[in-house]
Amino acid sequence: MHFISHFSSGFCLGACLLPLNRRFPRTVSLAAPTLVAIGSLLPDLDGISVFFAHNVYYGSKWFSHRGALHTPLGILPLLILIVYGTPTETGGQDPPRDERGALLGFLYLGSLLHMVEDMMTPPGPWAGLMMLWPLSQRRAGGFARIFWVNEYLIAVLSVAALLSLALLLLMKRTPMPLRKVVAGLMILTSLGGLAETARFISVSEFKNPSQWKTYQQDLLGESLYNSIHHLVLSTQDIWVREIL
Repeated sequence: MHFISHFSSGFCLGACLLPLNRRFPRTVSLAAPTLVAIGSLLPDLDGISVFFAHNVYYGSKWFSHRGALHTPLGILPLLILIVYGTPTETGGQDPPRDERGALLGFLYLGSLLHMVEDMMTPPGPWAGLMMLWPLSQRRAGGFARIFWVNEYLIAVLSVAALLSLALLLLMKRTPMPLRKVVAGLMILTSLGGLAETARFISVSEFKNPSQWKTYQQDLLGESLYNSIHHLVLSTQDIWVREIL
């Protein structure tokens, strides 16, 4: 999936978790949605090899794209390093241990979401993900329910994430008990974006780029499709030229 889709779906998932905070909606924070969204981007850090070593990027090594960082155990060292190895002193005091644990949990959840979404895409040269690495190098996924770039999902998830963000910001300016109404709308918006994503994946099937382009144009209309595709090209130009 495109990084916009990953980030937006992560933000929506994080927004859905806000009610787990007993102080919500009296206390409104963007921390959970933002952290889950950031976590949903981290597995693709292994894609940096596309800049200098295509044989590594397209390979099946643990350090290739869709290698160790695309596994539940392989991503953990990176997340632990980010959470516990980065100086975060504020006012001379480190954050409480439970706050660091929550930070790790949100980032990890976003990373897991990324892996599930990638399993729905074509196998490519990687033939899926090594979900049990390092215990096993057997790969799973590559179900080809959706393509690597999905203009429809970019539209759906971006709108859901932006509306959820707007409602969260509105909540900060809304008095109680109206804040609960806005909170409910925000949760429904985020859930709606995720539910539509799940529905779209379940009814779709990627066969070839030409078929997928026609499918996306039929869903979005040619004008909107072209606008989103232009955004894809401008934000991911190297990947589009080298991979797609």
